[in-house]
Amino acid sequence: MPFPQLAVAGTELSRAGRDDAGAELLRHAVDKGDEVAWQCLVETHHPAVLRQAMRACGDAGTAEDIAQEVFIKVFRSARSFRGDRPLAHWIARITSTTAVDALRRRREQHAEIDEARTVAHGQDPAGEVTRAESRSRVREAVMRLPGHLRDVVMLVTFAELTYEDAAHELGIPLRTAMSRAMAARAQLRRALVGLEDGA
Repeated sequence: MPFPQLAVAGTELSRAGRDDAGAELLRHAVDKGDEVAWQCLVETHHPAVLRQAMRACGDAGTAEDIAQEVFIKVFRSARSFRGDRPLAHWIARITSTTAVDALRRRREQHAEIDEARTVAHGQDPAGEVTRAESRSRVREAVMRLPGHLRDVVMLVTFAELTYEDAAHELGIPLRTAMSRAMAARAQLRRALVGLEDGA
């Protein structure tokens, strides 16, 4: 097995080591058709992609669909990865755009998630419904942000990148990323207050 250090569960690598190994896995998977390399790469990055997708959409089934689509895109666009940034950040950006596209499709098709399904498992049914509705309103408000603001929110909040990493990924100065995050938060506050007021 070419990459046992990533295939063995519980093996810890430094962040730089993971990034270097991930880029190498991607090259082997695409250039040499190495299925073991591809499997290791997916196993390494799938949990983070799934968490990010789940935060963005709030639905396990949709999150898994997004994750599958992300790795298809990663494979198809692998040759565009230049290696000048961490592979995990590149995959997080793909996950963000894929999640936005999936949420747009869901909205356009008027498909509504029945988040009240969790009521049966909660001790406070009214509270569960209220929390589910609040999460849904926040996601909807994020989707309505202008693209340049939404991109920062998706990477910092849902992908949990630092401002520095998000700025690097978006190709903008750090101060611009922080400014956009502040503007996004202000717009989200106004939007959510409007929703609470019935606007």
